[in-house]
Amino acid sequence: MTRLAEYADAIDHASRAPWLGHGLGYTFLTREPIGFTVMEQWFVHQNYLLVWLKQGLLGLALFVWMLWAAARLGWRGARHHEDPWESSWCAAAAAATIFLMTLSLSNFHLDEVNPTFSLALLWGGTMALENRGTLRLRWNAPVAFRGLESSSAKGGP
Repeated sequence: MTRLAEYADAIDHASRAPWLGHGLGYTFLTREPIGFTVMEQWFVHQNYLLVWLKQGLLGLALFVWMLWAAARLGWRGARHHEDPWESSWCAAAAAATIFLMTLSLSNFHLDEVNPTFSLALLWGGTMALENRGTLRLRWNAPVAFRGLESSSAKGGP
């Protein structure tokens, strides 16, 4: 009963700013149904309601898309790799993602350090195994452009 009352309060507050949410520092007042005490609360025992409350429907859509994409990447990697170690790593990433997606229907484990760190480790390994070379992040310009940058700074062509 307590969680159902909490969900109703969260839905009420989230519906006041449905698209962009209230922000990560938002807290709300809720009344406990048993002791009737009013308390300030920053969390909701349902991860998807919590994301909707804090980041709005736009953030919730991106959050669900990210989880789905990670599970799909792990599933594809588990079926694609012939090496059993690589395949099992990808399968573990997919299984852990689906497990936490399901567990988040009744708690907020995806907002805690230990589960998300472990999941990030699995996702990072899976992304490294599934790397197709389509994304490259650089902190500086490639070597071929460094000469152009220095000559243009000196007034050259």
